[in-house]
Amino acid sequence: MEQKSYLLPGSILLAAIVVAGALVYNTGTKSGTPTENNNEPQGSNLSVDEIKTALAEAGKSRIYLGDPKAPVHFVEFGDFQCPFCGKFHKEAVNDLKKDYIATGKVKMTYIDLAFLGEESIKSAEAAQCAGDQNQYWKYYDFLYTYLWDNYYAQNKSGENAGVFADDHLKKFAKDLGLDATKFNECFDSRKFKSKVEESQTVAQKVLGDQISTPTSFVNGRIISGALPYAQLKKLIDEELAK
Repeated sequence: MEQKSYLLPGSILLAAIVVAGALVYNTGTKSGTPTENNNEPQGSNLSVDEIKTALAEAGKSRIYLGDPKAPVHFVEFGDFQCPFCGKFHKEAVNDLKKDYIATGKVKMTYIDLAFLGEESIKSAEAAQCAGDQNQYWKYYDFLYTYLWDNYYAQNKSGENAGVFADDHLKKFAKDLGLDATKFNECFDSRKFKSKVEESQTVAQKVLGDQISTPTSFVNGRIISGALPYAQLKKLIDEELAK
């Protein structure tokens, strides 16, 4: 189920080959193995309950997946060019969708943190244009899968290398069966530029100065990095048991 309802300036180098590096891209000092934390993120002045409320409010103007009344709200802050977001998508999010979202237990909201360069911004805008045709999640899946399978999984950097150039993003939409004319009009007009930029305000509010991708929340409880699915599942099950 889809509902219609995201940016930080700067650039970052590929930290290392995906299999050998840290599992977080960041603009602050925090890096390393993924962690779960029941308290507020470092740098944030909000409590877990306040974060939960802020994310619920932010989700009202963004595309979600699943039952809007699901008892658990999973929110991912990500960048389509981030290799660790791609890893998280492949190893956790796909199972999350099958086990919890499709069964009505979890609602998922994705908030763009497109801070790795122009191709991050444009790919985020393109996904929103796909959402205009109720194909946001198909396009979301395609972007992460395509970059991971063809670049990061092969130890090649795809960051700002033309993978998400404008013409490629348009071709992706056509190949996925979207109305190419409508998509191109939306994309060329930069209809969703301000929507993508709004993510900066949301991220700063809930993450403070520890901005990194992927960062996710399960009912306001933070997950930093590409947390293995077993740990994500444990956190969700704890929330469902409350």
